[in-house]
Amino acid sequence: MLVFVEGIDKTGKDTLVRYINELTGYKHCVLTRGPISTSAYAYKFKRKYDDSYIQSLKHSLIIYLTADIEDLNIRFKLTNEPEINKDEDKKLFDNTIRALKIKYGLKVIKINTSNYTPYTIAKAIKKYIEEEENNA
Repeated sequence: MLVFVEGIDKTGKDTLVRYINELTGYKHCVLTRGPISTSAYAYKFKRKYDDSYIQSLKHSLIIYLTADIEDLNIRFKLTNEPEINKDEDKKLFDNTIRALKIKYGLKVIKINTSNYTPYTIAKAIKKYIEEEENNA
């Protein structure tokens, strides 16, 4: 299964990818910054963008990570990341996901990483993937 881990900066995408890969024995192609990020940032920066390829990703899984603003502020500070407008980017991602789900029927799981550990999230994702595979 093709799995995309999406979300604004510092939501835990890279960490979650490592956990999913470890728990699944690298069985799936797990990537960060996929179709949602591409579409959202194309809109934000007024870039030309054709999203028609997303139709071919219907059977993929998109994991959309969010986090509480207070938590994101700490994560940015701890990693010396340049500040972004977190509220604006979260709204942009929410709107992009809503539009692409309607247009292409994408499977999206939204998870707040302020509420769960990467290990807990990865275990739940592994279980979801296994159930999808068994039902196919």
